[in-house]
Amino acid sequence: MSLVELEAKVTYDPEAAAIYVKLKGREPSGSTLKLPQGDKCDITWINVDFSRDGSIHGIELLLNPKSRLKLVLNECLKEAEEK
Repeated sequence: MSLVELEAKVTYDPEAAAIYVKLKGREPSGSTLKLPQGDKCDITWINVDFSRDGSIHGIELLLNPKSRLKLVLNECLKEAEEK
């Protein structure tokens, strides 16, 4: 298996507790694969958005409200706003 490098933009929405990875140069088609991960995981859902040609447009990670990752990201945002 070979390594593939792609350009992407990563955003975090603290109110939705969601991380979104959008791959550059791809347009969405409206088709989404929803993958539940379980309530005991840091990530409760993974949503994969596809482009018209069937390639991946973006990946959304919905965080468990009690996850350590959510707490760390929120703390980082708070520190950045204070600077």
